[in-house]
Amino acid sequence: MSRQEYQAKIANDGHLTVKDLVGRGGELLGSIVQEDIYIRETGEGNYRLRRENGLLTISYELQKDKRLLENDDKSEAQQFFFKRELLESIIEPEEFKARQESAQTARVVEVYKNRTTVSYCDATVIFDKVECLGSFIKVRCASKDRFQRIIKDLGVDKHEFLKDSYRKMMDELEIPGWMKKLRSFHRKAGELTFGIASGILTAIGLMVGMNSSTSSKIAVMASIAVISCADSLSDSFGIFLSKIAERGTSKMEALRYAGGTFVGKFLFPLTFLIPLAVFDSLTTGVIVNIIWGYLSLTLLTIEQQLVAEDPIWKGLVQNLGLATLIIVLSSLIGMGIQTLAS
Repeated sequence: MSRQEYQAKIANDGHLTVKDLVGRGGELLGSIVQEDIYIRETGEGNYRLRRENGLLTISYELQKDKRLLENDDKSEAQQFFFKRELLESIIEPEEFKARQESAQTARVVEVYKNRTTVSYCDATVIFDKVECLGSFIKVRCASKDRFQRIIKDLGVDKHEFLKDSYRKMMDELEIPGWMKKLRSFHRKAGELTFGIASGILTAIGLMVGMNSSTSSKIAVMASIAVISCADSLSDSFGIFLSKIAERGTSKMEALRYAGGTFVGKFLFPLTFLIPLAVFDSLTTGVIVNIIWGYLSLTLLTIEQQLVAEDPIWKGLVQNLGLATLIIVLSSLIGMGIQTLAS
């Protein structure tokens, strides 16, 4: 499939949001996660592999477009946006994997982004949050005249247009080795984080509440095991239904998120059984588990905030504050139940 379009990109400083554009008559098309791999090989030229909601594509930017731009008059409009033609096709997972493996010796640039798309006045307005680079807005349109009218309507100054592609920005960016490893780990295991965080909060609340209302260690341990299974299944099913409802999300992509939620929420809470089994005192085991829960939640929060490039302290205040609130409320509920029962 070949497509031709006019496109401009600006840094998003918050002056235009998805909510603003929808309020002005735009149609929200949906949000997706894109993983792009740009490969430069001898003989093959430059091409891009993209993974998007389970769909795998390969794209080539046609060389004739570059010659067109070189021959065009350097008018004011041409200096601030560009016209491109892409040749794009869907490929099978086997070819995608083979090209990834063959590109080990080639020049590779990886770009990961969360993309929200809005249809506005016969144009496509894209809100991108690009890993390591920040937030951007792209405007795409098939007609030059309509493109210029929309840019003016959105109140975008032509001097804000960015000429460099995400590939070039990422290629010139110096990322520390430890950050690359952290982001690679997050991309592979990111689906587990929701399940782990939810499992920690659920297990801590359950233990504290039951410790306030009963002295039976067996009852507490059985409750943790049961809630790990039942809650993980219900949450993963809810995640699956939520993802399926999103426009453009494939069934396999929804299953991947649901599976990650189940594994994280089922397996991690079971680690709370170890201190309960080791210590004779139920209260001691609960205290050790609270410390373990806070430590795990702290490390998980730091990892997520680093990847999202958000302030670490904000995430810690939010998540640890929620954990503390759950502990206090669970303890009060447990004592209340004990009072009613006696």
